Amino acid sequence: MKIAIGTQNRVKITALTNILKLYDQFQAVEIIGAAVFSHVSEQPHGLEETILGAKNRAEHAYALISDCMYGVGIESGIIPLPGSSDYMDVTACIFYDGKHFFHPGFTPAFIHPPQVVAKIKEDKVDVSEAYKRCGLTSSPKIGTEQGCIGLLTHGRTNRTAYTQQAVLMALVQVLNEGMYKYSRRTK
Repeated sequence: MKIAIGTQNRVKITALTNILKLYDQFQAVEIIGAAVFSHVSEQPHGLEETILGAKNRAEHAYALISDCMYGVGIESGIIPLPGSSDYMDVTACIFYDGKHFFHPGFTPAFIHPPQVVAKIKEDKVDVSEAYKRCGLTSSPKIGTEQGCIGLLTHGRTNRTAYTQQAVLMALVQVLNEGMYKYSRRTK
C-alpha cells in the first residue's frame, strides 16, 4: 500500500510516518514524498488559504503516484487572531482518496513574534525566512529542522511533534469513515 505526501520536507514526511506506524492497518504502508506546488502563497495567510494549500498538495501528490491509497497534504499558515494584531501559526493536514477530501486536522496554534509577522507581510517571505531576517535564527531553513516552534519553546518540542498533531487529527475521519461518510467534502 502506498500513501503519497505532497512534499519533500523530511519533517512533514517523518510526522506522517510516525503517526501512521501507530496503527496496524498502516504498518505495511510505503510513504512517498512528491514534489508538488501548493498553488497558494509561499506563506499562506488565513485558514482558507492554508486549507486550500493542503488540499492542493494532497490532490497533486495522489495524481503523481500511481496506485496510492491516499494523497496527503500538509500546509502551515499564519492566521490572524480575531480582535488583535497578532498572527497564529497553524498547520493543516488533509487526506484525499482520489474522489473525496477528508476534513482537515490541525495543530495547536501559537503566536509569532510581531517583528516576524511584520517581515512576512512587508518582505513577502515565509516564516523561516522571516525568523532569519529578524536575527532569531541563522538556519537557512528552520522549517525543515526544529521549526520556529522548537526555537520558541527552547527545544521542548519541535516541528515534527507539532505537525504530528495535525496528522493525528486528520486521521480521525479516515479511521472512522463510516461515521463521517455524509459530511466528507467532495471536489
